[in-house]
Amino acid sequence: MSRMIQWTLLAALVAVPPIAAVAGEACAKRVFGDYCLGGQISEQIRKDSKFFHQQREGDRFAVIYVEGDERIYVMAYKERIYKVLRQYDSPTALRYSDLQTLLTDKYGPPQDLSRYPGYAKNRASRMGAIRRGEGYAELRWAPEGVDWSMTLGWTRELGLTLDYRVKGLDEEQRAASTARL
Repeated sequence: MSRMIQWTLLAALVAVPPIAAVAGEACAKRVFGDYCLGGQISEQIRKDSKFFHQQREGDRFAVIYVEGDERIYVMAYKERIYKVLRQYDSPTALRYSDLQTLLTDKYGPPQDLSRYPGYAKNRASRMGAIRRGEGYAELRWAPEGVDWSMTLGWTRELGLTLDYRVKGLDEEQRAASTARL
């Protein structure tokens, strides 16, 4: 690479502030490239108004984006994005395994919260139990020193999902939901 190109790239990187600073919001983590976990939902909608569906219920607000055959659910509580979930198309054991390996390599071993019937001792019987709705796979990573966690899940209802959550805000909205019941 020529020196002129190197200096041009360096100057561009120095001149452009981080995305969160441009948007005027604090991100706990930027997920799936476009979504500011912990940021303002109004800012997300202003930035990308091409959502498929939106729904409001009290202090909760959700927007669904479509990316190819996959959906991204962006959920907010009191205007702050507390959860971003990607629902993968065509869930397979291979895709689940690939995502698990990728996340484990990056963040270490997860906490396994999966539930299967007693007969499901091997991978094939566990996948069958998930497809029949008799069990589910759930792996959670909560790296030390960060305000977010992530969960890789596979259920009959949602299929294969990966979600990121702001720890305190997710707990606050869950407590508010429980209190209303």
